[in-house]
Amino acid sequence: MTDPKSLVDRLVSGDQHAFEELIRLYGPRLLLKAEQMLGCPDEAKDCVQECYIQVHKNIANFRQEADIFSWVYRILVNSCLKKMRKRAAATMESLDELQPTFDQDGCRIEPLWQTLPSTEEILEQKGAQQQVIAAIQSLPPGMRDVLYLRDIEGHNTAEVAEMLSLSLSATKVRLHRARAALKKILEPVFDERRVS
Repeated sequence: MTDPKSLVDRLVSGDQHAFEELIRLYGPRLLLKAEQMLGCPDEAKDCVQECYIQVHKNIANFRQEADIFSWVYRILVNSCLKKMRKRAAATMESLDELQPTFDQDGCRIEPLWQTLPSTEEILEQKGAQQQVIAAIQSLPPGMRDVLYLRDIEGHNTAEVAEMLSLSLSATKVRLHRARAALKKILEPVFDERRVS
């Protein structure tokens, strides 16, 4: 097993084998986290690569009393958040077709479930989790990022707004729209499962 202090010493001294060892040790976990955050394997690889570049540039500034993996992990998360901010700033794709529709009296037109299953029942159904993840991944990046940080990572709305450099009101609107879109995507899936 690699001694973290020894690894850091070797990294600081410029030992190329130590950097390769760092990639071997932490690469899979970093890539998994980046893919979870970004939902795009290519962007995840780019962020992991950017993380390695930042580690290489800044290893001399690493405080030896800190945990090397925590430091590298934080660099990766910051790289992913930077990518998410860029996506949020880009022109948002239209979500009109994913929003609920209403009649002239303001009543929702989509069919409603007779009884809504509990969250536990939905998650217990075979494959439900994969369908939810796929539905989240199908959302436009700006919506997906807000939903991921708020509902999956568990950050509060103000933190998400700060992370993505958005106003609080814009964050709330995107979160509301993302949840509404996700509901519209998943309703037919779970309605079909309930009938079968």
